[in-house]
Amino acid sequence: MRQTTRTPFQQSVRGYLIAIGATAAVAAARVAVSGTVGNFAPITSFTIAITIAAWYGGLGPGLLATVLGTLAADYLFIPDARSFEIRSVSGAVGLGVLVFAGVLISMLCESLHRIRRRLEAEQENLRHSAELQREMREALAESDRRKDEFLATLAHELRNPLAPVRNATHILRARLPPTPELQWARDVIDRQVTQMTRLIDDLMDVSRITRGTFELRRERVALEEVVRQAIETSRPSIDASGHDLVVRLPPDATYLDADVIRLSQVFANLLNNAAKYTGPGGRIAVTAERGGDTVSVTVEDSGIGIPAEMLARVFEPFTQLDRSLERSRGGLGIGLALAKRLAEMHGGAIEAHSLGVGHGSRFVVRLPVAAQQSAAQIRELSIPVAARGRNRILVADDNYDSATSLSILLNDAGYDVRTAGDGVQALETAAQFRPDIALLDIGMPKLNGYDVARQLRRQPWGRGVLLIALTGWGGADHRQQTAEAGFNHHLTKPVDPAALTRLLAALMSSSGTGAPLTGSVAT
Repeated sequence: MRQTTRTPFQQSVRGYLIAIGATAAVAAARVAVSGTVGNFAPITSFTIAITIAAWYGGLGPGLLATVLGTLAADYLFIPDARSFEIRSVSGAVGLGVLVFAGVLISMLCESLHRIRRRLEAEQENLRHSAELQREMREALAESDRRKDEFLATLAHELRNPLAPVRNATHILRARLPPTPELQWARDVIDRQVTQMTRLIDDLMDVSRITRGTFELRRERVALEEVVRQAIETSRPSIDASGHDLVVRLPPDATYLDADVIRLSQVFANLLNNAAKYTGPGGRIAVTAERGGDTVSVTVEDSGIGIPAEMLARVFEPFTQLDRSLERSRGGLGIGLALAKRLAEMHGGAIEAHSLGVGHGSRFVVRLPVAAQQSAAQIRELSIPVAARGRNRILVADDNYDSATSLSILLNDAGYDVRTAGDGVQALETAAQFRPDIALLDIGMPKLNGYDVARQLRRQPWGRGVLLIALTGWGGADHRQQTAEAGFNHHLTKPVDPAALTRLLAALMSSSGTGAPLTGSVAT
């Protein structure tokens, strides 16, 4: 029963032709050997033709072969041959047996044909299903790739305009009189830029964690330092609502094997969440307790609380409480989801507790404690500010506002700055200016930042230039590309100007021999 590409009609005709041919062949062969075998089993020989016809053609050809075989046997081999008249009981019995056997064989082969057709149909369905699954997987992979590209492009396009806005607020703070109204306006702009930056970073972090491309940069760090950085990040939100913040930490130093930036992000997200959903003048408490080889950090607030039915869902991405206070505060609903994933990546866990609406919330983060060591072995987090002269800096960015505002800030900080609006101009300016440091955007016209870096590195005077990628692209693949192109550091826009000037001072004092910075500078 071989598979065929014939049409059903062609297959049917083929079966009947086989029935006729097989019967004729058996009859001729039996006649030819009659002189040798005599009258031995002349009738049952036609079961061979019936079997062949039924095997290849099914019920119809098998029955046809049965009829033809019966007629041929009667005509050729029943006594008084060459006649269809049956005169003996034995001849009638023999023909009856042939008919019975032919019908049985035909029905059996038809059953096998039906099983074969059903199996072929199932195999075809399986092939079709497998093809559909493959197409669906490819479509999902393509959709996921497009989503990642969209998020990366969106983050890049949103970060670029934030950079000059942040730079402009620092220029205003440095040059305008510190009147209360101007100070308030500058602080509002700075806070909103910071909030927008956090939303973009959180969205990209969730996407990276989901794809499994997120990596922690672990080191031995004190819990106190992690909490301090988290509070420093969340302080504007807490102070803006007039909350009372209470912090209680163990008297003895507690060390963690953690990514200090990402772990502080966990607590900052919890603090921001507490500040957001607690009415003005509320209370927020951060408490840490050591228990064996773990430490529990609790962030508790006196805010709106969490309904019982929402406690199991608060850590799901894009989950938001359907409360008027939350709607007024905004947000994407990814801060807690990101905090949970980051805590789990550190080998810990996070839980949410609340007695219900109006009774506040309590989030508990449990983390494994690292082995004790001396404070001298703990990483120094602050960046020293070194004395400097008029060090030369090239700023290349096709965003005019971004390049101009950053050059003003760097000039005010004591640097000699030149700007360029595209890659070709950056190379020309660098050849004449011979900068000590070059801050290069990546997506520049005429020549992108990668090619500018490569060409600068080919120049004898360019091999010692500190190259810093200052771009809206912040993915791991972009960081790898900047490193391969010859950049020393990769910073993601918008960069805090104060932090940038401290970094530049540290780089100049160490002649660029420090460890490369691969993340954003305190945005």
